[in-house]
Amino acid sequence: MLFLITRHGETIENLQQITQGHIDWTLSEKGVQQAKQLWIRLRDFPIDVIISSDLGRAKHTAQLILESHITLIPIIYDSLLRERDSGIFQWRKKEEIMKEYQWELNTLTRSDFLSSHEWETLLSMYQRVQVFMEKI
Repeated sequence: MLFLITRHGETIENLQQITQGHIDWTLSEKGVQQAKQLWIRLRDFPIDVIISSDLGRAKHTAQLILESHITLIPIIYDSLLRERDSGIFQWRKKEEIMKEYQWELNTLTRSDFLSSHEWETLLSMYQRVQVFMEKI
């Protein structure tokens, strides 16, 4: 079994340096173009299924790839593939977070800091993806 893994296209909020996490956002025009470029690279590759996060930016990227593919390919959406949950930092500009938590941001890998701010730890995210991999 061969897996091709890609990220969703750029969002408007990426441009604005807004932390997204599990909040749904819209692809920017560049993000739409990135998805279309991806299908060009993949159009001759035999794809059996597309499995995507259930968030809109990932769904939109997957649908743009599918629209341009010659054969009908099923798309499966799964919340286990969501990006890292940024807890209370979602919808905040990275610049604001840096000012408010400057000394603590150096500890972003520390579980105590992350869990106290509802930010998903790397271990938790890894375990979530591991559940997905076992499921498929």
